[in-house]
Amino acid sequence: MTAAEYQAYLKAQAKTGKKFGNKPVTVDGIYFQSTWEAEYYGQCKMEIKAGLLKAVHCQYTFKFIVNGILITTYRADFVRVYPDGRKEVIDTKSDVTEILPEFKIKGQLMKAIYNIPVIVKKKGK
Repeated sequence: MTAAEYQAYLKAQAKTGKKFGNKPVTVDGIYFQSTWEAEYYGQCKMEIKAGLLKAVHCQYTFKFIVNGILITTYRADFVRVYPDGRKEVIDTKSDVTEILPEFKIKGQLMKAIYNIPVIVKKKGK
């Protein structure tokens, strides 16, 4: 996808009011930006019941502070907490959003500042 094609795509999505053509949905009182994100939440709930996860936090905001200066923030779709205390960030993304430079930089900042990996989950993959 060229830069011009991407810009045209964003303009078309702005007219619908939906980011990247997603359909928002609410589950358990939690607002999700897409049905895929809500489906993944359901998978996490099953893993909690099975004892594979201790907890899942939805739309958790991380602050990237360097030398006392807030550089930016990052809102993760999910933070999965395992019974041993280990954490990982899951983002439910499309092919388009995964290649955005901003997303790549924030993933690197998560690892550098919090030592938490960002894992991209795509529907059906």
